[in-house]
Amino acid sequence: MLILICGEEPARVDELRRTLADFDLDWQVEHLPDPAVGGPTGRGQVDALVSSVPRDGAARAALAELREAHPGAVRIVLLEPGQDSDALQLLDRAHRVLRRPMDPLEVVDALESVLELREVLDSPELKQAIGNIESLPAPPRLYLELVRVMRDPDVPMATIAELLGRDPAVVARVLRLCNSAYFSAGREVTDIRAAATRLGLQTLRQVVLASEALVHDEMDEDEREAMQARALRVSQLAGRLLAGPSAELATTAGLLAEVGRLL
Repeated sequence: MLILICGEEPARVDELRRTLADFDLDWQVEHLPDPAVGGPTGRGQVDALVSSVPRDGAARAALAELREAHPGAVRIVLLEPGQDSDALQLLDRAHRVLRRPMDPLEVVDALESVLELREVLDSPELKQAIGNIESLPAPPRLYLELVRVMRDPDVPMATIAELLGRDPAVVARVLRLCNSAYFSAGREVTDIRAAATRLGLQTLRQVVLASEALVHDEMDEDEREAMQARALRVSQLAGRLLAGPSAELATTAGLLAEVGRLL
């Protein structure tokens, strides 16, 4: 496998080569310090493209050409601290988003996980079914922005409430769930900030993800409400069954268990 590293420090690239040798992985690494110099022309098949997000317009254009020249390559993007907003824009162009400076172990783990997933999905029947899909659900951008904000343990609840307030449908669902028999403390809540406080951040993330991900134009309101309610119940049950460090992963998996019905 040929890995092309764009825009990273030479020392980090050498460290990746040593890591691959330690793991006895027969992967070749090529370094392109500046994508705008050298570009995609005259290059053999690239199996994996690992790149930072350059601010220079010419370098960005060169990276876009590389992606087009090697559409089957695994694409990993490296973000600087403070570039979290770029992660949302890269959802449709990257398989994984990692932090800079490049960590060789993270890169190897990301590449192996994508390659393993490709092997699992390498089914002619599945490929035909996917090829017949005319459109995919939009990425849950509000959820991803919410997760980004919640990385700060001191984020004010007012900031979260302001973020939720951008989507009236999400606000309505949060208030409805907060005032349900399960969460209600006997007093009706009509303020999104108070509702978010009552539900807690973990449940709030689940509600937002369900509201954004489990939506389809051909679904009527009752079907959508039923699927989202069922997803929340499965999510909460999965979190209880698989407690501990994996609980959050279990709740997300349970929440999205029926997302294939939308395709």
